[in-house]
Amino acid sequence: MAFINTIKRIVAAVPGIHTACGLSNISYGLPASKFMNQAFMTMAIPRGLDGALINPLDQRMMAAIVAVEAPAGRDSFCMNYLKAFRAGILEG
Repeated sequence: MAFINTIKRIVAAVPGIHTACGLSNISYGLPASKFMNQAFMTMAIPRGLDGALINPLDQRMMAAIVAVEAPAGRDSFCMNYLKAFRAGILEG
């Protein structure tokens, strides 16, 4: 939570800044780490995380990212969400 809260504070203090992280650092050594990574991404994106080093072939991760962008206010009219649905990305 310290990282997530720090991102929120940095984004508030420095308008226009972009943030990124190495996602697997938070789940290193944990079993089924991909679930921890997905949970972390869905918590961090609404607080200002712009990018992360992830496995782009992880369909659940990509679906989670697309899904959280809309309620985070980063997907006008849910257009990216709808495109992802039509492309079958949300089926993962």
